[in-house]
Amino acid sequence: MKVSTKGRYALRLMLDLAINDRGEPIRLKDVAVRQQISEKYLEQIISILNKAGLVSGIRGAQGGYRLQRDPSEYTVGMILRITEKELAPVSCVGKHPTECVRRKDCVSVKIWERVNDAVSQVVDGITLADMVRWQQEMNQQKEDGVPSLMKGEKEEYPFARTELLLGREAMDRLKKSRVAVFGIGGVGGYVCEALARSGVGALELIDHDRVSLTNLNRQIIATHKTLGQYKVDAMKERIYDINPQTVVQVHDCFFLPENAEKFPFEEYDYVVDAVDTVTAKIALVMRAKEKGVPIISSMGAGNKLDAGQFKVADIYQTKVCPLAKVMRRELKKRGVEKLKVVYSEETPIEPKKVYAQQSQERRSTPGSVAFVPSTAGLIIAGEVVKDLVRAPL
Repeated sequence: MKVSTKGRYALRLMLDLAINDRGEPIRLKDVAVRQQISEKYLEQIISILNKAGLVSGIRGAQGGYRLQRDPSEYTVGMILRITEKELAPVSCVGKHPTECVRRKDCVSVKIWERVNDAVSQVVDGITLADMVRWQQEMNQQKEDGVPSLMKGEKEEYPFARTELLLGREAMDRLKKSRVAVFGIGGVGGYVCEALARSGVGALELIDHDRVSLTNLNRQIIATHKTLGQYKVDAMKERIYDINPQTVVQVHDCFFLPENAEKFPFEEYDYVVDAVDTVTAKIALVMRAKEKGVPIISSMGAGNKLDAGQFKVADIYQTKVCPLAKVMRRELKKRGVEKLKVVYSEETPIEPKKVYAQQSQERRSTPGSVAFVPSTAGLIIAGEVVKDLVRAPL
């Protein structure tokens, strides 16, 4: 008996759905990235599993697939028989044996029946839950066995250079951390990029914008390939390309005071405010303070050319930045005593009239360049990483 590629991939697909189940549908594209299997091939397999009732699918932009039942209710044999039809070593044994005129006088058939029984006993005795447990144990063994370059070992892993500066304990902390980034634009995109490359284990992305042509000049997720995609989806795919082990959850919506309750702030280890509007920024700060979650807020990055003038400070120590001035006033009214922010002391530049765009939400479109919002995002990510590794256990 030889299990086909389809059967092996079906097992990996089911295992991926079990391990990465966070209560929401899982996109086949994400499974393809993690498992390094063609998405088109997975589409064929998921169709078979769906028709057999092993998984359920949800259509739409936020659609995907989930297991129909608990992993403990699936056996390896159940999955393989759907793709392989028959697991018997020869055609004359199994559930649907072919007719053979020599069967009554064939001693070999006893061998094949025993082989078939042995195979069935193994595959029917192993559940998907067993596979999940084994995978977790293997991952833990890999983590425990990852050599520290501080010990002079030559072997490498993705965050080896970061570990040289932070140490192994800090890397373990980052892997166990969950950070929510509100606003995946010029600043927020670079925050996500740096956090993913720093080994943060779980990222939650919140934004409702799509990648547009005017984002190409400064946003790390913006390419001609991603035009029209939701920013959270483009960022999620990019994070998986960096570190497939990252747990990424997306919210295709804007954060507003009206929907603040839907976000589990008490589960976050850190919150990044990279949104544009004062109303949303204040609501974010108030919610984070209420739940006792550390938060860092980005002030204005538009209409600036000098990336060297960004500073990290408490909101009440800021100056020059018009957005910071408004935030100081509004937060003081609400009794907020402190807030870590990244702001610039560069005097905003008046946008030239070469490109004028009016909107209902803003009086004018701010000018931007590639090297300013990106700098703010990287500084914010640095503060998050340093705070997370310094936080008390």
